[in-house]
Amino acid sequence: MQTFWFDPFFVLINTNWIKKKKINFRISLNQINLYIYKIVTHSLYWIELNFLIPQWYPSSHPKSYTMANKGLKICLAMSLLFLIIVTIATVTLFLTVFKPKDPNIMVQPVGLENFDLSLLTNLTSNVSLPMVITMGNPNYGSFEYPKATGFVNFHDTLVGEVPIEGEFVPARDQITVETSAVFMLQKLVSDDRFLADVLSGSLNFTSAAALSGKVHMLTIFKLKATVYCTCDFSINITSRSVGSKCISKIKLWLVAVKGFSA
Repeated sequence: MQTFWFDPFFVLINTNWIKKKKINFRISLNQINLYIYKIVTHSLYWIELNFLIPQWYPSSHPKSYTMANKGLKICLAMSLLFLIIVTIATVTLFLTVFKPKDPNIMVQPVGLENFDLSLLTNLTSNVSLPMVITMGNPNYGSFEYPKATGFVNFHDTLVGEVPIEGEFVPARDQITVETSAVFMLQKLVSDDRFLADVLSGSLNFTSAAALSGKVHMLTIFKLKATVYCTCDFSINITSRSVGSKCISKIKLWLVAVKGFSA
């Protein structure tokens, strides 16, 4: 009985059976062999020839079996050592250099010196107040976010909205975004604490926004991120000056590594 050795899956084909059935397998076997060799990588093929065959048939390959075992142990040891070094280096970088830092965001109303106070008498209308938002990115990854909306509260009452255009914030850089806060006068004036704030000489507001986007780091890592920003600002009615203080936090998680999807 003659046999045909079909590498790499070791398919034994009885040639006498082929002759009896009068079936020509030459073309199909060549096509399958070509297809398999395109898929199987060089490393897997090396393990097959130097480790799997001698292990399955050690009596016919005693020397190859010993050499394969020694080579495989060295290969595995080197691979494990390399993996440990890469893991330690990656963890160290992410805990030091690439550790996420909270962004620096400042919200500043502008143009109050030219604001027409007579607009406040029409309670059915909305008043727009220009604002400048400065976003500083201290991280080594760039941040990109789509359109978002911020909200302005007078104490516990929602009295305004701030549309924020989508932007790209480069790594270790800052951008300036111009927008306008739209105040709903009827809600503002009808609040019980409005008159008390006016008599004290200042109006106190709180704004909040959440910017959800993506962080690109080293062109390899892609992360989802959300920046939460809360600002307290006080408008002095007499001098028409503004004092503001903002607190920003970033929350991110891994989405994908280049070449892999999450």
